[in-house]
Order: sequence, then C-alpha cells, then structure tokens
Amino acid sequence: MSELRYHTSAAAEKYSGFCHAVTDGNYLFLSGQTAADSKSPDARTGTIEEETKTCLTSLRNILGDFGLGMEDVLRVNIYMRSLADFDRMNRVYETFFPEGKRPARTTIGAGELFEGSLIEIDCMARMR
Repeated sequence: MSELRYHTSAAAEKYSGFCHAVTDGNYLFLSGQTAADSKSPDARTGTIEEETKTCLTSLRNILGDFGLGMEDVLRVNIYMRSLADFDRMNRVYETFFPEGKRPARTTIGAGELFEGSLIEIDCMARMR
C-alpha cells in the first residue's frame, strides 16, 4: 500500500484545511484552483477567459513543482458559475493541452463558487 503525502504551499496557509496536492503512489491529485485565491502576479479575475487562464496556469505551476506538465494530466474537473460561458472557457482550455492528448474532463454548472469566482478547476496527473 502506498503512502499518502500532503503538499501545501505558503500560498494556501490562509485557508484552514487546504492543501494544494496529495500524492498516492503514481498519482497526483491537485486541489481546485480559482483566480480569486491565486497569488500569481499574472492572476486575473473578471472575464471567464482571464479566470480560466489563471486557474490553468496555477495548476501548471503546481504540476511543475513535481516535475510534471500539462501532458501528465489524466483527468480534469471544471466547475463553472454559468455553463453559458462554456465555449469561451473551452477556447482557453484548449490552448493548455495538445490536440490528441487532452485529458478526460467533466464540466459542471455549479452556481456559486468560492469568493465569487466564475470558474474552479482541479485535476489528477500521473507521476513520472
């Protein structure tokens, strides 16, 4: 049986009970990211395009901490305040994953999200 390991960055310390990632053997599970809680200098809130880019950039940065990239992502879950924004979100999403190597994905209309976010995205990746 593999050992679970919990990874929390300093950016997550303001939220009790939060960690950015959990590893279990060959798998990495990343917590949901929003633009509202990002500390990235490139973080943008406002439009669905800006928030999608910020969420995916945050996930890519966390993956990088483990020596992984977006090509290692197996599954993505997307929670959106409004599914009416799906096409606009999807145009940004497609730029982060190479054609033919896009992960399995679920997109859910979730209504209200953390701190008024338009979108939250989490993922699971395979460790190398």
